[in-house]
Amino acid sequence: MNQVARRTSGAIVKRVDDPITLEDIRIIWKNFAGEKRLFNEQGKRNFSIPLDEELALQLREIGWNIKDNGHKVEQGQPLDYHIPVTVKMDARIPPRVFLIVRSKNIRIPLDEETIGLLDTAELDTVDVVLRPFNWDVNGKQGVAAYLKLMYATLQEDPLDLKYAHIPLDGESTENVDGLIEKYSGDDVLEGEVVWEYEDDGTERKAIEA
Repeated sequence: MNQVARRTSGAIVKRVDDPITLEDIRIIWKNFAGEKRLFNEQGKRNFSIPLDEELALQLREIGWNIKDNGHKVEQGQPLDYHIPVTVKMDARIPPRVFLIVRSKNIRIPLDEETIGLLDTAELDTVDVVLRPFNWDVNGKQGVAAYLKLMYATLQEDPLDLKYAHIPLDGESTENVDGLIEKYSGDDVLEGEVVWEYEDDGTERKAIEA
């Protein structure tokens, strides 16, 4: 059951205790490597999940930190929603992350050293479990989403899948870098607006992709 706290400003903030599972999603603005960027400190790993309006409003009502582009949308136009997710690989219990390669019929566990490879990987679909982190800093409260579990399916060419059952002459086990590099690409669409936020989610900024 969600408990209720209050910001110093008087706005109600709900405490979230239960994780959520999101399946068949798309992920954007990937920074699994924790690179230093315009609004990102070195070592901060994160990504975002686009949400349809119905689900976004449901999660916001529960208490999750759901972002929108309302500050850029003219009146009468639809809003776009997303939830930012923190990936804390150095946590006491780090998230479990698996790359699914269908042509090899394997799932590859990714760790702190290899998870950054997802930044350039083209993915067919992603399933995640997110856990809530209820924070309280300088009298302000909020709920951040932290990655708990991820299954990411690598996008592969249909012909690779068709002939995957036929081994290559002298084939040896490919490493993770080689598998991802083969299908790497850029997942930011042309003209897409990229939102960046402070870690506590209190300030909204935007840049053009």
